[in-house]
Amino acid sequence: MFEAPALNDCCFQALRINFLTYLLTYMRPLQADEKGKKSKERLEEEKRAILKQRIRPLDIDDADAARLADKAKELLNLITRLESEKYDLEKNYKARQMEVSRPNLTQR
Repeated sequence: MFEAPALNDCCFQALRINFLTYLLTYMRPLQADEKGKKSKERLEEEKRAILKQRIRPLDIDDADAARLADKAKELLNLITRLESEKYDLEKNYKARQMEVSRPNLTQR
């Protein structure tokens, strides 16, 4: 019958180090993924809480036609202002991107 040779301390330590290296190499990414999932859930909860604070209620339950029209005009003005700000920001961003991407001709 075949008998396994006795492992001396040096071989045992080498096997132990290889095993620990394997665990650290292949198990840590799995743990990081689990932590990432938890943080994504936490981020979603924080996002919902922030949106709940930022979104104002409309208060149009007992409103008459004139008050509803005023509220619609107010919302339209808000949307228009925000869209114009967005357009300006996008235009400035594109202009800066063009400045960065083009070589400066005055430096030649």
